[in-house]
Amino acid sequence: MRPSSNNSPSQRPGFTLVELLVVIAIIGILVSLLLPAVQSALESARRIECTNNLKQLTLGSILHEGTHKHLPTGGWNWYWSGDPDRGFGKRQPGGWSFTVLPFIEQTSLFELGAGQSIAGKKVEFAKRGSIPVNVFYCPTRRMPDALPNSYNTCNANAVTSAARTDYAANSGTSTSGWWTTVPGSGDPSFADVPGYKYPNLTGEGVIYSLSMVTFAKVTDGLSNTYLLGEKYLNSDNYDNSLEGTDNNPA
Repeated sequence: MRPSSNNSPSQRPGFTLVELLVVIAIIGILVSLLLPAVQSALESARRIECTNNLKQLTLGSILHEGTHKHLPTGGWNWYWSGDPDRGFGKRQPGGWSFTVLPFIEQTSLFELGAGQSIAGKKVEFAKRGSIPVNVFYCPTRRMPDALPNSYNTCNANAVTSAARTDYAANSGTSTSGWWTTVPGSGDPSFADVPGYKYPNLTGEGVIYSLSMVTFAKVTDGLSNTYLLGEKYLNSDNYDNSLEGTDNNPA
């Protein structure tokens, strides 16, 4: 018995090469139309996360002011790492990104090296300087990572890669200067000698070297004054640490 012509393999339905090419072309067009929308949605999500980081750092600074009666200090200068044994005022060589740590659920990072000798602290401070903290990075710019490092602080061992921050505090358009005291030993106790006088530095902003600004001193109104913002950083230098605003551990 001869097989029915309807069951012949040559008569089975299927796509022709032209039809497949047309379908592939349509899919390609749809993808090309959807991709910008997807990228825009992802970027929008990253911007929201960046804003939330600033909000968390701001809330941490507000809690700092409520606890210690002044906003985080700007520290001594960029040659110093924060020291957990030296409080939160002028005795603290570390800047705002260090003293805000206990108020953003990073107490363990803040306390690295506490109670140790100068040599022991240098080891722990170097370790801390190499640990990226997510809240200090704007994801629309770069992801948390330790980047090449050539500038080191005097009270921490040298590191070849260090964490960064994408945010900066408002020190104003001008300050009265920087405190440049940097002992070779990296021992900050020279400032604990009875009668020692810290330099009287001033700034137009709210966080600068040796600052201890209270909310009451913000006479322009808190809602009219920047606390923190995204720092300037040339997009060509996001990951190479060549920018002058990005060549130190956070």
